[in-house]
Amino acid sequence: MGMMLWGLLLVLFLGSGFTVVHPGNVGYGRLFGEVYWKDLQPGLHYLAPRPFVRVDKWPVKEVKAIMADTPYEFVSGDLNMLTLNVGVQYRVKDPYTYHYRTSNPEEIIEDTVREHIRTFVNARDVDGLLTAFRADLERELTALFSPDVFDQDDQSVLATVDLVKVNLLNITPAAEAIGAFREISSAQEDRERIIVNAQRFMVSLVPRAHGNAEYEREQADGEAFRRVAAASAEADAISVIATAMRTAPDVLRNMLWREKLETALAGNPKIIVPNRQSFNKVAIWKKRPAEAAAPSAKTGGKGHER
Repeated sequence: MGMMLWGLLLVLFLGSGFTVVHPGNVGYGRLFGEVYWKDLQPGLHYLAPRPFVRVDKWPVKEVKAIMADTPYEFVSGDLNMLTLNVGVQYRVKDPYTYHYRTSNPEEIIEDTVREHIRTFVNARDVDGLLTAFRADLERELTALFSPDVFDQDDQSVLATVDLVKVNLLNITPAAEAIGAFREISSAQEDRERIIVNAQRFMVSLVPRAHGNAEYEREQADGEAFRRVAAASAEADAISVIATAMRTAPDVLRNMLWREKLETALAGNPKIIVPNRQSFNKVAIWKKRPAEAAAPSAKTGGKGHER
């Protein structure tokens, strides 16, 4: 009975060396505290009986997030205080180096990122950091985790992780100056709005100016054509009249005589008599009523005209 009990205890002792690594994890067996079995893939493994061996199982697809809940203060290149929140998400690709060869890896990554942000912020003014340089900062932090910057045998903690995402969550001036910066930001927005409106107005004026110029040119061409046509018609009429008068000089002489009479006798009633032998170029006209009444009064109303 005692032998069976001891045999059962021995079997249980030796069986304690079996371990199961579940899918999505990687195992590491530590013998007397030192890692002896590395990269144990999912499945059943036999290492050594407990308590001599301890097995650690680390998730291989777990995404770790740091820094998102902690605001940090930095000084910009123009000596303004800024409060910045950044979120860094990464996945461990080398669990052995990350967990067993590095002390406090999350703190090291956080310190490295914070130092990189400090260098970036110190080299730029606050206006650019609040507006144009936000995307640049995210690109700089992403490049910090790029595999191209590490040597093949680099054992730094950044080389043991794959970056998932970097988010610049918030960047604001210090609380004491936030009111002034809001006014500056509002003024800059107004300036941009005025510039955009002016550009739109200029764009709308250019086609209108071209249209007005084209209209004026067409008007000028039309007026020039009208005047040329009118002058040509007048010239043709004068030429026709001159030709007619050259062929009938008596008619011209008679017309000129009548025009002179009309000018000289303007304002008097008149009768122009046709050209006769007995009345050749004789004009008979009536006197005005006031002038006709005067002789009648002197002669007793017996005056008459010829």
